[in-house]
Amino acid sequence: MNKEKNEVTKSVTVNDLPKITVTKSVTDSNLSSENTVTKSVTIDLIPQTTISPSSINTYCKCPREYFYNYILKLPVRPNIHLIKGIMVHTTLENFFRGYKPNFDKTLATYFVKAWLSNKKQLAKLELSTEILKKERQDCINILKSYLYKFKHTINDLVEGGKAENESHAYYLLKPKFKELKVENEDLHCKGFIDRIHKDFDGNITLGDYKTSKKYGIGLTKDYRRQISIYALLYKLQEHITPDFTSVIYLRYGEEYFLEVTPSLLKYAREIIIDTYNKTRSINIEDYPKKENKLCSWCNFQNVCSGEKDWKSVIRVEKLKKLFSTPTPSISTTPQKRITSIQQGGIYPPCVGGSTEAKK
Repeated sequence: MNKEKNEVTKSVTVNDLPKITVTKSVTDSNLSSENTVTKSVTIDLIPQTTISPSSINTYCKCPREYFYNYILKLPVRPNIHLIKGIMVHTTLENFFRGYKPNFDKTLATYFVKAWLSNKKQLAKLELSTEILKKERQDCINILKSYLYKFKHTINDLVEGGKAENESHAYYLLKPKFKELKVENEDLHCKGFIDRIHKDFDGNITLGDYKTSKKYGIGLTKDYRRQISIYALLYKLQEHITPDFTSVIYLRYGEEYFLEVTPSLLKYAREIIIDTYNKTRSINIEDYPKKENKLCSWCNFQNVCSGEKDWKSVIRVEKLKKLFSTPTPSISTTPQKRITSIQQGGIYPPCVGGSTEAKK
């Protein structure tokens, strides 16, 4: 069995067109590590022709990360969080294909199929059996949390007379689309909406599933940016303005709504155009680092010392602040204390009282 490893070695310029040289090392598992065949491949650097809400969020978070991911297209090792998100999305997509009695058994069956279909991707992570069990249980907990609220809503619809039975209530809550691709050629932008739902009053809500952990109340900037772009792309493609767009936190069974307004659509259009214009370059100098604490979570920290540079800058700034702060001189400090005592300041009078009292 051959194992192939990609490694970026250097960047070169040929005929004024930036290119990247990638070294591929292929090792035969039946031979020693010394028997490695190395070959170089030159790749053209091309700007992203169509951007997406994900790539826009990446650029806003750190232009340099965007460059590594979408311009250089450096290989990214799969991570457990991405695979878990895919499995949970797939499970819910299959769950809403049609009504089947016993929701718990149905959802569990679809999850087992999703887990098995991603077995090869999970093996690449080289995680221990204990960690895999823990991550698997986490997926199950996320789905159970979502199903608990879903069944509670089902019961409310039936008991409140809105639905005749469980099957009827299921189809009332079933998304209109499980996943819809939205795209606009003029804006050079596309994306995929997880679910589209129309309620009893005809209000349309675009929902985006999230398996991540949320902190605090409300929506983060990147989530707000993402669902705003979905709303605009949906309006331009379907010629219908959605009433709401939302983020569905599957882990907590909560949904946060954002009303679609003209100002929200304007904001989405501006961020798309601005990001597209700024990502036409293929020069790394046009994609500055945005050093912060998130650098430790970056997929490209091995080729970018963002966190190291950021920590170094913080240390330098602290030192500058420390040495720029004036320290009180020894000669003035006693004088300030004497003045304070004379003026009846913060220091209390002598316990023995005044001189006249002693006499």
